[in-house]
Amino acid sequence: MRRGLSALTVRGQAPHYLLGATNPAVSRALLTTVVRLLDLELDVAPFEVAVQAFRTQCDQAVAQDAAV
Repeated sequence: MRRGLSALTVRGQAPHYLLGATNPAVSRALLTTVVRLLDLELDVAPFEVAVQAFRTQCDQAVAQDAAV
């Protein structure tokens, strides 16, 4: 309301081949944006381990499927 908005949609973008997968990097980015918009404080550092693990899984999946 302070910014003159009655509603706001925040969306994250992830690669299409990850359809249905929960992407911790997108979750972290969305939380960071909402925190900034609402002038809140939130430590998103705990996401780092999940982000790195997810990226490793994605890299492995892509390496196994040339079509991806």
